[in-house]
Amino acid sequence: MTEQATDQPKPAEEEVRLEQPENKTSWQPAIIAFIVLLVLAGATGYFWWKSGQIPVSRTAGTQTAPPAAPPVTPATTTPSEILAPAATSTATSTPPLPSGTSTQAEPEYRKGDTMRLFQGDEVLLWSQGVPRYRLQAVGFTDSRCPEGVQCIWAGERGVDLQAMPEGTKAQPQNLILRERTAASAALGDLKLILVATDDEKGGTYADIRIE
Repeated sequence: MTEQATDQPKPAEEEVRLEQPENKTSWQPAIIAFIVLLVLAGATGYFWWKSGQIPVSRTAGTQTAPPAAPPVTPATTTPSEILAPAATSTATSTPPLPSGTSTQAEPEYRKGDTMRLFQGDEVLLWSQGVPRYRLQAVGFTDSRCPEGVQCIWAGERGVDLQAMPEGTKAQPQNLILRERTAASAALGDLKLILVATDDEKGGTYADIRIE
């Protein structure tokens, strides 16, 4: 009875000894698979390095080269653009001219001169070395008897003038010159004498002498 009891555990020890070799070889497939992966990764990297290509992940999509920038042409400026002054956006207002002044230079006359005036003409009369009046022909009159008609009075031609004192705000002075009834008119220290009035292609005119 005692010998049988001591002999029974031996088979169990043998089973343990048989299982131990199996546990020692269970890690070999994993090491082999790891080595294979390293070899494949190294071969892939070497292939990419030799070919000069960069791997692109499938999720990132294919890489496309950026569009080429258009050529830049240097701006050219003409001499007129260089010399032209820059336009200003601020509008400048011109102050009003004083009464009796004009933006255009009128013809100048003095004592002893004879001037020819058409309707609307404006001249500057000088006296004692300074401008005195601006004289303008505002209209012409003609009261002559028409041809083929008998009249009691033959009539006459004339010119109506307006004189504005220069450099003052005085009221203009109206002057009437006629061939017979009012051949002269005083204007300050000047005297205007109607020499003649007639017609030509430019219209009716009056020749006036200054004394």
